[in-house]
Amino acid sequence: MMRDSKRTRSAPPREPLEMTEDMTPRSKRRKFVPFGEGAVLPEEMLTEVFLRLPIKSILRFRAACHSRYAMLSSQEFCQLYITRTEAMPPQPKLLFISPTANFNSTAVYTCSPSKPIDDLLFTLDDVRGNYVEVAPSPCHGLTLLYNAVAPAYYVFNATTRAITRLPPYQDVIHATAGVGFDARTKEFKVVRLFRGKSHEIHSVKCEIFILGGEEGDHWRPTAGGVPFRFCSFALSAIRNAVANKLQPVFVNGFLHWLINPSFLLKAPRAAIISFSLTDETFRWIRSPPFEVSRVHLAELDDQLCMVRDLRNGLPTGSMFEIWRLNDYNSGDWSLDYRIGLTGNLPRDLLEPRIVKVIGSFGSYRSSKKIIIATSKHKVCAYDPVSRTLETIVSIMVTCSAYQNEKSDIRFSSFTKSFTPVHRTRKEIGFSTPLSKATKEILLRLPAESILKLELVFGNKNVGMGFCQVTQSHAVVGIFYYWKNYESHQYYLTCIIWSCSSQGQPLPDPPLPVNDMPPVSLDGVLYWMSEPRLGQSYERAIVFFNIAAKIFDVIPCPSCIAIWDSRNPCHAFVVELQGMLCAVLSNPVADKLDIWKWDHGLWSIAYAINLKFWPDYSLATNVVVPLAVDPIDGKVLLNTGRKLGLYNPCEQTIENLHLIRRRSNRTLELTEISTLPDAKMFLRSSLSGNYYWLRARSLLTLQVLHQGRIHFTPETNLRS
Repeated sequence: MMRDSKRTRSAPPREPLEMTEDMTPRSKRRKFVPFGEGAVLPEEMLTEVFLRLPIKSILRFRAACHSRYAMLSSQEFCQLYITRTEAMPPQPKLLFISPTANFNSTAVYTCSPSKPIDDLLFTLDDVRGNYVEVAPSPCHGLTLLYNAVAPAYYVFNATTRAITRLPPYQDVIHATAGVGFDARTKEFKVVRLFRGKSHEIHSVKCEIFILGGEEGDHWRPTAGGVPFRFCSFALSAIRNAVANKLQPVFVNGFLHWLINPSFLLKAPRAAIISFSLTDETFRWIRSPPFEVSRVHLAELDDQLCMVRDLRNGLPTGSMFEIWRLNDYNSGDWSLDYRIGLTGNLPRDLLEPRIVKVIGSFGSYRSSKKIIIATSKHKVCAYDPVSRTLETIVSIMVTCSAYQNEKSDIRFSSFTKSFTPVHRTRKEIGFSTPLSKATKEILLRLPAESILKLELVFGNKNVGMGFCQVTQSHAVVGIFYYWKNYESHQYYLTCIIWSCSSQGQPLPDPPLPVNDMPPVSLDGVLYWMSEPRLGQSYERAIVFFNIAAKIFDVIPCPSCIAIWDSRNPCHAFVVELQGMLCAVLSNPVADKLDIWKWDHGLWSIAYAINLKFWPDYSLATNVVVPLAVDPIDGKVLLNTGRKLGLYNPCEQTIENLHLIRRRSNRTLELTEISTLPDAKMFLRSSLSGNYYWLRARSLLTLQVLHQGRIHFTPETNLRS
């Protein structure tokens, strides 16, 4: 690759008779014409100049001004550039995926016959390089990359070095995906064929993600789903793709998956199941005239081909056959190439366990060569005219764990393209300079400082629960980037943290949640929805199962579910006596209605009247029930500054705490020491003031009945 260099030249001496600008009369001085205001060069000539520049220079000129960006980003210019590039003499260029030294990241390089590893394109952090699969052929310059650990899909353009991570998914046992182009809508789509956790055949499903689509950043089911008559074929294709690491191939508007007959009870007539990105329908293709075994699909000259591996361990009789599909309807196949392994380089294709055809280069049949990659990190070029093999790329891998052949093919074809990679809204939010700076600052702060910041910003959409399956704690956070209550639009992100792993993104909850903190019960977190956002104008309870990592919804009692923009009532969830409760706060009547969820039914539990207690007025306070005394049934209430015991029978409140200023430190230390985990919880938890007050309130009930400490009304505590 050519490296930029700076050269300095000495200016030639001026001739004695040269007239400088200072010697020219002011009236005759040449005026400076700003760029764009005068006819410097015709647009046609500029286009011809730009067409001869390398990709890096084009990208730099795009940033020069708005007019150049519009010109160099236009579909017409991009198509002219690609056409001119394809007409140039063949110079194969490939992509190579390699882990970093510590195996915690994955690096994407370009390589060519002139340089084994030419240029580092980018690095994917927290993506383990030994568990990454890459599609062997791009679609209009877009390459799909799969991280099996997360699991997660990435789409990137190697030319522009733009990359996006697709939204995560759940409830999947095995999945396979490919990227294609819808010629009718001019959209790029990622199609995912997967099998859910159910073992029934109906669990085979298909979903689509549109890059930069108006439908939003989420996977959606296909229009017709997977018809029953295709379920067995689809299930066989999924298993074959996962077992043999075979990605679908996009040709002529269809994504094609190879069917493995060994996964079926009866040998089928079909060899391939295909999916139309335009009609979103499935079809199957007949088998070629041989048993479909030890084969893989490839795209050559915009046609679907099947590569047959006929190696027997010896040069004699070992070969590869490439069959081309002539007609989709009749299933007519023809043998185009037979690659014998008796030449000078038989070992490069005989020894590797995995050998795949990943594309071709050259404009005409006489100069066209077929690219063959191996799991030994070598790439060969086969010339059909001379019937010779040539090793064009051989990469020496230094990581010992990466030298095994389990890692499969890590090469992909490189296609120059300006196809945009539309980032998700979540990535756009995280990639802003403010977000990056905030992240770096927060990572350097202790937990106590994070806790104080949460109290300042009022972020109460973080909850912590305990997973019975992994026997570990997990923290789930739902964060809003923006909300618009007038248009009901919002943008949020959801992340889960655990002790054994870093933060991982989760699918967005089915409904937006309000600002009140969640409740944790038996490995499940519960939030009250926000009816002022989204398309649902009723309240519901959103819950997240930590073990299954699944969101779902519980309907609210009818009196809470009904919402009106003119009604000042608000609702939230609490946990009382080990049960999920929904609370409706009515500031007009100064009344709290508490409903409990028991065996799938709602029933009224408490009606708290605060009309005669101005310090607990719902018009000026958010009053949260924290606990219920198991002996006398009194309800502990928290306003954020006061804690009081409410007597449902007498409708009176006994004030316990008044949080005003730092005082009575000895009493504080005595309180915390009675609950050994309280100090650790206070310093380590990132869940906010709610959990701290809850721990203090449970301690209050404990010491009241044990008689260890006698609290007098209006006891001053540290704020």
